[in-house]
Amino acid sequence: MISAKNIMDLLDIANRALTVDMCEQKRRKAQRDLRAAYAAWKMEHRVRDRMEPDSLDMERMKAATEAEFDLLTEAKRDEANARKRLRSAIHKYRKQG
Repeated sequence: MISAKNIMDLLDIANRALTVDMCEQKRRKAQRDLRAAYAAWKMEHRVRDRMEPDSLDMERMKAATEAEFDLLTEAKRDEANARKRLRSAIHKYRKQG
């Protein structure tokens, strides 16, 4: 028989899984937004070729899209933390076994 504690732990796991899904969606949107910002900057500055990582154009593009990059970094961090919390909840549930 499943105890009330186990049911609560399973509900916690489900809630954390939903949080992971939300964070994944947020990260994917941030990635799309950053790629769109890169494309817009390249179009505006008529850059069609591949840019070298250490080029002046690359530095200018990074500076112009810093806000989008920061949002992606934050989304990746949030997603990683949500995954860790989910793994911890699963480990806790299995340990009680």
